[in-house]
Amino acid sequence: MYSNVLIPTDGSGGTHQAVQHGLTIAQHFESTVHVLAVIELAQVYADGPPDLHAKLEERATDALEAVAKPAHDMGLRVRRQTRTGAPETEIIRYATENGIDLIVMGKHGRSRFHEFFVGSTTSRVLRKASVPVLTARIGEPERRTSFENILIATGGGPEAEGAIEHGLGLADAFGGSIHALYVLDPRVVQTDALRGYFEEEGNRAIEAVSTRATRNGIQVHGEMREGNPPERIIEYATQNGCDLIVLGARRRGDDSRGFVGSVAERVVRAAQVPVLTVRDRSVEETA
Repeated sequence: MYSNVLIPTDGSGGTHQAVQHGLTIAQHFESTVHVLAVIELAQVYADGPPDLHAKLEERATDALEAVAKPAHDMGLRVRRQTRTGAPETEIIRYATENGIDLIVMGKHGRSRFHEFFVGSTTSRVLRKASVPVLTARIGEPERRTSFENILIATGGGPEAEGAIEHGLGLADAFGGSIHALYVLDPRVVQTDALRGYFEEEGNRAIEAVSTRATRNGIQVHGEMREGNPPERIIEYATQNGCDLIVLGARRRGDDSRGFVGSVAERVVRAAQVPVLTVRDRSVEETA
């Protein structure tokens, strides 16, 4: 499922756990690890000492080595590269050019300022990437990567298909179990008829996950809750000790702004555990 895993790095502190997640997934799937450092154009052209670019290249080399060394120690194949440009643009371009199946990135934790996440490189990659993106909180306490309780938050739409596929694939690789959650949004179930319709949709969505998990010999628990979807997803993950949240992201054609304000974006921004965001593939097929 993941032949090529991309881990972008800028050498900043606190990203060790995100790197560890990426390397452990690569080890389970016998993936090639791609490590990418991007020197920002703004840094290159900023006023500074004459040897600024050389120092930035040196820092990028150190950042690459900090990921490549543990990858080599784990027996993984490693490719590394430094590029110059806008980080999100170069990350997406590299992923496209090299057949990347998964991008693993760190993200800052909950901030008082929503714009801090929305304007970040990670957020911009999430908006534009056509491949799954795994995000982990910068500064997350170090722990062994073991996705034993995986939450698939399903809405039953086209975007759920990829989330189910990747969630089950990871559960199978790590010997984990699956939690299938459907959240009824009270804003759209204001009549008995609508409630009945969406409850049926929820049951079908949960059953779709349960049937495939059972077929693959994976233990599964399904549940429906009502409330604000991002809050209920995070609440469920916390209460049930889930160590990974998997959810689909809907994007309208090429309008990357569709990710901002979505359930996926709000879960990624606030979750305390890693989140795997999987793009709705039907958009690519019909765009």
